Amino acid sequence: DIDLEDDIASSGNKKGGNITGIKCIKAFKKSCSVLRSLQTLLINQPSFGPKDRIDEWKKEIADILCKSPHKMTVGVLGNTGAGKSSLLNALLDEASVLPTSGSRGCTAAVVELRFNSELEEANEDGLEVPCYRGDIEFISLEEWKSELKVLLDECSTQENTIYEEKTIRGPRRKLDPQTAAVVTAAWAKIDQVYGKGKMARFSKKSSADVFDQLANDSRVKKLLTPDKSLNLQYNIISVCEGHVVPASKNAKLLTSSVQDMNACLRRSKKRWAYGFRSSINSYVYRKGNGNEPQTWPLIRKVVLYGPWACLLTGACLVDLPGVRDANVSRAKVSKRYLQHCNHIWIVAPIRRAVDDGTAKELLGEQFKRRLLMDGQYGNISFICTQTDDCETTEIMRDHSDVAKSVPGRWERMTELLGKISDLESEISKLDQEEEALKEGLKYAKRIVSARNKALSKLGKGAGPNSKGISEAREDLEVARGGKDEFSQKLSAWAEENTAQLGKMHAECEMGQRKLKTICALVRNEYSTECLQRDFRDGLKELYQSSDGDDGENASENYNETVLPYDYGMDVFCVSSNDYLKIQGIKPKSDGAPNTFSDSEHTHIPNLRKVVYEMASQRWLEFAKNFVNNASDVVDKVKLFTVNAAKMPHGQSSLQCMLIFEGEVNTISDKIEPLTRDFKRKMQEQVKAILEPALKIGVKNGRKDAISIIDSWASKNKRTRYCCDPQSNGLYWATYNATIRRGGVYGSCAAGPIDMNQELCDPMEKAFSVG
Repeated sequence: DIDLEDDIASSGNKKGGNITGIKCIKAFKKSCSVLRSLQTLLINQPSFGPKDRIDEWKKEIADILCKSPHKMTVGVLGNTGAGKSSLLNALLDEASVLPTSGSRGCTAAVVELRFNSELEEANEDGLEVPCYRGDIEFISLEEWKSELKVLLDECSTQENTIYEEKTIRGPRRKLDPQTAAVVTAAWAKIDQVYGKGKMARFSKKSSADVFDQLANDSRVKKLLTPDKSLNLQYNIISVCEGHVVPASKNAKLLTSSVQDMNACLRRSKKRWAYGFRSSINSYVYRKGNGNEPQTWPLIRKVVLYGPWACLLTGACLVDLPGVRDANVSRAKVSKRYLQHCNHIWIVAPIRRAVDDGTAKELLGEQFKRRLLMDGQYGNISFICTQTDDCETTEIMRDHSDVAKSVPGRWERMTELLGKISDLESEISKLDQEEEALKEGLKYAKRIVSARNKALSKLGKGAGPNSKGISEAREDLEVARGGKDEFSQKLSAWAEENTAQLGKMHAECEMGQRKLKTICALVRNEYSTECLQRDFRDGLKELYQSSDGDDGENASENYNETVLPYDYGMDVFCVSSNDYLKIQGIKPKSDGAPNTFSDSEHTHIPNLRKVVYEMASQRWLEFAKNFVNNASDVVDKVKLFTVNAAKMPHGQSSLQCMLIFEGEVNTISDKIEPLTRDFKRKMQEQVKAILEPALKIGVKNGRKDAISIIDSWASKNKRTRYCCDPQSNGLYWATYNATIRRGGVYGSCAAGPIDMNQELCDPMEKAFSVG
C-alpha cells in the first residue's frame, strides 16, 4: 500500500513555507519501489488477471516510472569580473571548483552544476562511486569546420591566400584598423585551437589548402568525433575525482555542512576538489600562458556533479558565458538555456550595479522584451556581489537617509565612528610619541657615529694624550650617554604602552568591522531599492513604447500587465569572499574577512536556502502527482482483486470497473461544451488583441526595415558603449564579419551585433507588450 500522501502534504504546510525536499524524495523513491514490485508481480504471474487488463496496468506503470522530476534550472548571467564563479563556489561551499581570477575572466563555456545523486544510492556490492564527476561535451566536427571556414575567409586576401602576419599587426601593418581587428580576432581564434604561431606558418598559402590541413588535424578530429559504439551526437569526455561508498557515513557527511565533517574528511574533500579542478581545467579553461593548443574554444558545454547540499533537491545552476559568443554552437546552447531556465540571475558587483548603469545594460530593452515573450519576466533576480568592498565614510556621506530609515541605526553608526575616531586619535598620539623617541635615538646614533669618526681622524695626527683627543673622547662619551638615554626611554615607553597600543588597535579594528558591516547592509538596502525601481521603470517604459502611448493611456496599459505596478524584483546582496573566509573554506593565506564576521550577513546562506526551497517546491509538486498516479494504479489492482462477496449487490470487482469506465466515457460529453466555449473565447481574444498587434508589427517592420539597414552604413559609427538609431554605423570589415556569421557577431569595437534582432524589434515591440 502507498500511504505517503499525508506525509507529502505535511511537508508543504510547515510554518513559513519551509518545504522538506528530502521527504519528497523519499516519497518518490518509495512509490517507485512499490510500482516496480507490482510490475514484477504482473510480469511473473500472467494468470493474475485477464491479459488485456494486465497489459494495461503494465503500460500505466511503465509510463509513470519513465517520468522524472523536472530540474529547477537557474541561469547565471554577468559580465567578465562580475564574480559569477566566486558566487557559485560559495553556494557550493567550495574554495575553487570553478576557477576565479583577479585579472581576467575564467568561464569560457556553459557550465552546468548538479548534485551527485550517486552518493545517496546504495549498491548491493558496496562499490565506490566518484565524489566529483564532470562530463565535457564538445561541438561536432561539422560545426567546427563551418566556423573554421568563416575564420579562414577573414584571414584571407582577395586572392584567397592567407595574410602575412606583418600586414595585420605591427608598424608595417597594411590593413585599416577595423579590418585588422576582425582579422586579428579570427587569427587568434585559430591559434588558440591549434597553438600559437600556427597561422604565421601558413602565410601566403592557399586558403583551401590550409582549410584541408586544419580540418583534418588528428587532435581536433579526435576531440570532436564521438565513439560510434555509444551512439552519441557529440563527443563527451568524463573526469572523476575522489571515491566513497554510496550511502555510507562519509557519503552523507560530504553532502552536509563543512562544519559537520571531521578534519580528515575535510582534508580529503579539499584534496579531491583541487584534483577535480585540475582535471577539468585543461579542458574547460585557458591552459598556461595560452601558447599551447587550447581545448576550451571547442567545448559545447560542461556538466559537473558534486556533493553540493544546496542542489540536493534538484536545483541546477548554469554558469552562462553569454549569448554573444563567437562560437555559434556555444551561443546557441546559451540561448537555449536562457529560454528554458526557471530562474535567471543577473550578477554584477555592487559598486557597478547601480552607479555606472551595469544593471540597465544587462536588463536592456531587447533582453527584457525577450524575457516577456518567453514568460520569464517574473523569474529574474539580481545578485549584487562583492558587498565586502565598502568605504564607511563614503556610505555614511551618500546614504545617511537610508541609514536613518531604521530607528537607532544612524545613532549607532555615528557612535561607532566617534569611538573609532577617538581611538585613532589616541593611537596617533602614541605613534607620534614613539616616532619622536625613535627619531631622537636615530639622531643620537648619528652623533655617536660622527664623533667616532672625528676621534679616529684626530688620532692619526696627534699623540694619544693630546688635549684635542681628550676633548673628543669626552664628547664621544656624552654622545653615547645621550644614545643610551634615548634607548632606555624608548624601552620604557614600549614596556608601558605596547600592550595598551595593541589593545587599542584591536578595539579600533573591531569597531571598524562593526561599522563596515552596518554600512554594507545600508548600501545593500539602497542598491536593492534602486535596482527594483529601475526594473519597474523599465517595465513601464517597455509598455509605453509599444504603441507610442504616454501619460494617462500609458498608465492604463501598464496597470493591465501581468506584473503589478509595485512588483519587486528579488535582489540579493552577497559577499562570496567573506563567506568562504568565515567558514574556513578559503586558505588562511588569503587573509581575514574584509568586512563581515557573521556568515549570515554575507547573505550566502539566505541565497542557498532560496535555491534549496525553490527546488523543493518543484519536488513537492512532482512527488504529489507521482504518488497520486502510483496510488491510482495500485487502487485499480486492489479493486480488481477484491472478493465479489464484499461488493454491494454482489457485483464483482470487474463489473464495478466496467461501470466506472463507462461513467468516465460520459465525461467527454460534459467537457465538450466547455472546450467549445473556451476555444471561442480564445479566438475572440486572438482576433481582438493579437491579430491587430501582429498586423501593426508587420507594418512597422516593413516601414522600418530599410532605415534600419541604411543605419548600418551610417557615418556615425556605433561603439560598445553607444548604439542608437542615429549612431548605428558599422565599418565594412565589421559588417562583412557579421554577414558571414548570419547577422550575429561580437565585435570588440562595436559590441554585440544582432542584425536579425534589430530587424525584428519593430515587430516585437507591437505584439510582445500591451
